Amino acid sequence: MKRIISGIVTFLCLLGLCSCSESNVDDETAKIADDNIMASYSMVAESVVASSVETTIVNTTETTTSDDPLEGLPDYAKDVFEGMLAEMSANPIVYYSDFYDKEDFHADRPQSDYLYYFESHDDQEIYTSGDYEYYILKDGSAALRTYTGKSTHVNVPSTIDGRQVKILRSTFYHNHFVREVVIPDTVEALCGGTFSYCYLLKNVEIPESVIYIDYSVFSNCYSLEEIKLPSGVIGIAGSTFMDCHRLKKINLENIRYIGSYAFMCTALEEITIPENVEYIGKLAFCDCWYLKKVNFNDKLVCIDDNAFKDCKRLVSLEFPDSLKEIRDYAFANCYSLTTVRCPADIAYLGKEPFGNCDRMTLKVTPNTKIEAYAKENNFKYVY
Repeated sequence: MKRIISGIVTFLCLLGLCSCSESNVDDETAKIADDNIMASYSMVAESVVASSVETTIVNTTETTTSDDPLEGLPDYAKDVFEGMLAEMSANPIVYYSDFYDKEDFHADRPQSDYLYYFESHDDQEIYTSGDYEYYILKDGSAALRTYTGKSTHVNVPSTIDGRQVKILRSTFYHNHFVREVVIPDTVEALCGGTFSYCYLLKNVEIPESVIYIDYSVFSNCYSLEEIKLPSGVIGIAGSTFMDCHRLKKINLENIRYIGSYAFMCTALEEITIPENVEYIGKLAFCDCWYLKKVNFNDKLVCIDDNAFKDCKRLVSLEFPDSLKEIRDYAFANCYSLTTVRCPADIAYLGKEPFGNCDRMTLKVTPNTKIEAYAKENNFKYVY
């Protein structure tokens, strides 16, 4: 029985992903399909809870550190401290890794204060206390690795065995019971898919003490509808909210970076790109079927590959004059697009950035790259 339920959950997950990638679906059919899939998710997840199927906690694999504080850290952690911005000085286009800008990330605190977020724990001794497994960080605080309980409402402890809890790492990964979690104000970082695949999770209270949210922390939380980010979190790392099919509301005011797959397959209807964001990552908003409006800031420089592909309800776009690059398929299959205002100084247009947007009229400046693009691809355009 356990294998059957597990197989059904896996099948429905794949079905959900496939539904997001299907191109030729009208709005009403898309909504019906999405609602049916969500009903199936909830039904199967409830069955898992009722059957008390044990979940497998997958641990993040990292390399053991040496005397050099950066040696042995995973590549994504090195990016934080060493940066991937070598081309910035020679090129006006800002290039980012799939993580935070090094300088922005630790502008207010010394680099060393962040190292324990990435400490290797493969060789760490694992301790058990109540419903938690944890390991000890170099500063003597604790990182909660696994929650083994089956409660639907969880208040994460601020201390465990007398040690302050600073990190949640994979703590609730693939937990099929939890619906609500309250995080204490001792926690500074959510790492390693902390809540990934928590199908029934609807509410998470994140304190202002949290300044770092790792990649995929909330991915595949199908029931999550709203999230409030602390003011100290300045970046949405890769895949953070990917496949949160019901996510409709999130505050992004303090965000400076939006990574790849960050909001792919969510239910956002309108977004305002925060004022300090210069780059939108690959597939960041891809397959957001309900997205109707995007408000761009006046500092945006680059929209990466497939960033808004298959956003079927987008009607119009007004790009800022700061925009220099629209990369491959960035708005492909946005079938409802009718008007797009383009800046005169776009320096690079990738492959089919507006592919299959047949209703679209481009508002362009004479003798510019975007005008030439419109002519070459037989798009309607006006001055």
